[in-house]
Amino acid sequence: MKRKFIEWADKYEVEGFIANDPVQFPRKHIGKRAEISGFITSWLSFGNRKAIIKAADWLDKDFCDDPYCWLMTKQYNFYYNDHRSFYRFLTYDDLYRLGDRLHRLYEDFERMEDMVVAWSDKTPVQALSAYFNGINGIPDYDKGSACKRLCMFLRWMVRRNSPVDMGVWRKVSPDSLIVPLDTHVHRMALELGLTSRKQADMRTAVEITNAMREVFPNDPARGDFALFGYGVEHKNK
Repeated sequence: MKRKFIEWADKYEVEGFIANDPVQFPRKHIGKRAEISGFITSWLSFGNRKAIIKAADWLDKDFCDDPYCWLMTKQYNFYYNDHRSFYRFLTYDDLYRLGDRLHRLYEDFERMEDMVVAWSDKTPVQALSAYFNGINGIPDYDKGSACKRLCMFLRWMVRRNSPVDMGVWRKVSPDSLIVPLDTHVHRMALELGLTSRKQADMRTAVEITNAMREVFPNDPARGDFALFGYGVEHKNK
């Protein structure tokens, strides 16, 4: 099975993965602009991938090629108190509130990574969940959420030498990442005996990550490509 996981990761972690994945949007930017684009894109990355990409494309156009300028000039104020839905249960006012929290972060820190590192008593996913606590759509680590979208964002930012992930962060180790617990990942992990837990929570995500660490010792999140890619391509057991 270890050989199979490596084979699957090699097959699916390729440049062609990008075109059908929301990672395409932060990849248009560098540095803190990639952080901002990536975080907001990951925030709305639930549901059908085609619908996610459509919503993320609208946001990317709203940034006018500069997410940092959009944020620091408070262009998100345009959405204040607008409770119409812009993507599923997320409203324009939710986008305003997320923008306002991000603006505060970049007033206090040069980079989002610096905020994560400053919370040295917390794991990276804990730090993000805690800092953005109270924003609609941000998962609650303390309540056991698998924090799938936060884990995916961290994978984008932290993993290096990948044809898909960006590796723009240098202070957070890939070893600290947790596999994003997507439905395909969970199904494959159950079928292959990586976990017996039916509940899609953080404990299950950690079990799967620890299993992947046996295959990819310094980069367990690489197992996401193996499980997700194979699971999508083989939807029947």
